[in-house]
Amino acid sequence: MGNHNIPHTTTPSHEEDAKRTVEKTVKVLFVGDSLFHDVMCFLNPLCLEEGISIHASSITSKNPVEARKMIRFLDRRAFDFVFYSPMTFDFTPEFSKLMQTSSAALGKNELRRIVDKIMSALDSILDRLAGHFECPIFVHNTAALCRNDGTFKEKLRTQATRRIRQEARTLLNPRVLDSIQRANETTFDHVHLTDEESLLEKFPEEDLSTSIVVKRSKPTTPIGKVLADFYRSILVGHVYQSSS
Repeated sequence: MGNHNIPHTTTPSHEEDAKRTVEKTVKVLFVGDSLFHDVMCFLNPLCLEEGISIHASSITSKNPVEARKMIRFLDRRAFDFVFYSPMTFDFTPEFSKLMQTSSAALGKNELRRIVDKIMSALDSILDRLAGHFECPIFVHNTAALCRNDGTFKEKLRTQATRRIRQEARTLLNPRVLDSIQRANETTFDHVHLTDEESLLEKFPEEDLSTSIVVKRSKPTTPIGKVLADFYRSILVGHVYQSSS
């Protein structure tokens, strides 16, 4: 792992927000867990600096059948981007089991069964997203982070589940790539990877997953800041391309 530190960041005040001149609004759909709250804490002020306002909608149901139904009723052309994060924290119920201390005792066969269930839910939602929307869709693989509040108990849980989370990551991420490829083959080339796993080459796991407090917000995680920089580059590029 690298030894980079994530810089401390604060969000601008309401007065500073009001001074920004909004020149373009980008419509975004977030499908996934509380990661998107973490991202938006940092993404909003970053985009406002570029004159971009984000109109965000979200689907957070952990039931794949319900999530697919909600997607079906959305306007196919309502969004500029879709971001789908199925395995960052606890959006998929089977994935959340890997964050529990009891998962440390899982054998390889049981882990494979859990991975199969995770991928079944992922594919179910991704197939609907790819078939429904024509805009770019970004699908996260997993860094398999154990979100924690920095207490001794939570640090123990992170350590106890480290092996099983690493093994799950090894099984899951190649299959996410396969799912993205299948989705593009069945529709057209508009589904892309957001590579969470690569962040572990730059930052220690604890630097990404330990909760922090950002002004005017509930506790968030540093991975939200790192991903916000990535999202910003996508949104800014889109605005510049569409205005040229």
